[in-house]
Amino acid sequence: MKRSDAIWLLMLPVYMALDTLRHEASHALAGWIFGGNVLEISFLPNRNLGHFSFGYTVLTVELNWLIVGAPFIVDLIVFALALWLCLRYQQMPRWLWVNVVILGMFLPALDTYQAWWGSQDRMNDVANLLRMMSPWLVHGCFLLALRFYAIGIIIVWVQRAPKPMPRDPLSLLAAGNGIGRQLYQQLHQRPNGVGIPVS
Repeated sequence: MKRSDAIWLLMLPVYMALDTLRHEASHALAGWIFGGNVLEISFLPNRNLGHFSFGYTVLTVELNWLIVGAPFIVDLIVFALALWLCLRYQQMPRWLWVNVVILGMFLPALDTYQAWWGSQDRMNDVANLLRMMSPWLVHGCFLLALRFYAIGIIIVWVQRAPKPMPRDPLSLLAAGNGIGRQLYQQLHQRPNGVGIPVS
């Protein structure tokens, strides 16, 4: 991480609000697909439900595992798309790369992790999923997703990391065209330098 990237930390409240909006909009879309209406949606921190929450959605439909789990399915889709973008367009500008990684990779991974980890001591989406489905299946899916997120983030981070400078100064010349490349190739063909034509 570069020092200039620290400016994006000031955007953290905006990133968190956007991530919460994506989470709650996923519930709303899934509820609408199953025939419900959205009575209320909030994506800002509040205590409207009697306890602190980053957001909530009120639907007029009976909840099923797809409505409750929709944000985590969307997390996977967003993460996979961001991973593809980072690997496909490796030369994207730094500011764009930072935002794709934060919004498309770190926040979906964080959303999934905090919901899964927080299901032990509070009522949240994963706690609801654990009541609707086999705990083995729920925990297995979340652990698999978290492993995918960790591997993807490491791959993107390593791929974007600055490459070390070559130790051989002539290899710098070889990067260009013309006599530098020829000299580099000839030296490596004849390590003792014998027989190299100089013009």
